[in-house]
Amino acid sequence: MCADVGVSPCRPSDIELPIGTDGITSLDFVPSADRNILFVGTANGRVRILDCSKSVCETLYQKRWHKTIRCLSTNPFSSTCITASKQCCIKVHDIETNERTAVFRKMEDSAPYSALIVVSDHRWITGDDNGFVKMWDDRQKGGHCFTIKPPVDDYVEDLAGINDFAVGTDPQGTLLAAVDNGCLVSYNIRRRRLDLVSEPLGYSARSVSCIKVIPTLNF
Repeated sequence: MCADVGVSPCRPSDIELPIGTDGITSLDFVPSADRNILFVGTANGRVRILDCSKSVCETLYQKRWHKTIRCLSTNPFSSTCITASKQCCIKVHDIETNERTAVFRKMEDSAPYSALIVVSDHRWITGDDNGFVKMWDDRQKGGHCFTIKPPVDDYVEDLAGINDFAVGTDPQGTLLAAVDNGCLVSYNIRRRRLDLVSEPLGYSARSVSCIKVIPTLNF
């Protein structure tokens, strides 16, 4: 069938993974000019790396990294993949050498991680089931840089359960979050604070993406 397509690369319309009863908990798609790579995290803690460039996906790597993976993100600035578990553990692996380069254990205020995004080389942000936002840097001892906690007031008292993150052109400036109570939240990373909370959508906000940045107009 791919031969009929001509010079255009063939893409699989459906991807079936032999994971049994395990559920897929996280995905990260990394396209490039050479090949398209899909990273898959599962409920039993396995990471699978698939080459989806052809009509049939090829498994390049699979190994159990955690008991349960909640979220993962690849680093576009290097060859590392960062994973976070339900047990509040974070691991960094070099996907070229298949070696683990860093591990960060559970902190005192940690809840199961629910969102993760890489914002620069060596730095990433996690969100957890309690609504805590943490900045990490694998060059620092312990990894943890700072924590932004939800303010305690009537309006934002239920910001637990961060489901997804997104950043714009300044990945270390403004952070957007989709929260389980149906709100969209904006954080100022440089000032280490929560800036804005939207009105509830009426349903759980599961994902968020920044598709266009509108410049600020000065009048």
